[in-house]
Amino acid sequence: MKFLFFIAILVLNFIGCGKNESNSNSNSETEKISPEKWADKVYSVYEKAIIKLDEIIGNKPPISESLKKKVLELKNSIIDEMILLGKERDKMNELDKKLSSAKLSLKLDRIASNPSWSRTINDARSFYFKLDPDFANMISKFNIITQYSQFELLKKQEPKEAERIGIK
Repeated sequence: MKFLFFIAILVLNFIGCGKNESNSNSNSETEKISPEKWADKVYSVYEKAIIKLDEIIGNKPPISESLKKKVLELKNSIIDEMILLGKERDKMNELDKKLSSAKLSLKLDRIASNPSWSRTINDARSFYFKLDPDFANMISKFNIITQYSQFELLKKQEPKEAERIGIK
């Protein structure tokens, strides 16, 4: 009798362990990103955007519809990436959201030392402003494009844009 009771406990324990394993597997599939890793990803996307923008306008080519289209397509693709990162951040608790924003802010301070940033956000934007203020404004939006990864910031700074992309 004791032997059957012992086997029953082992079986129940084994079944319970299996449940815990399956739960841990499903938890790892839905595991939330750390604030540091999130900030790294956002910064990487931002830096990539600035470098690509520099490739397009860094030498200040003449304004054309083709040039505007390239810049707009880049902007939209980066916004799409930032929104995905914003959705990852949205799963964080409030403390981690604040921590992720702080870590990103520290990383963004480094971008000014990137020559691509200076050529695009400062030089090219100023150059194009004299020729086409709307195009220059599109370029300047790259400077704040990371707000698309921080929904509360986007809602505060650009409420119509947040509404347009479905952030409530």
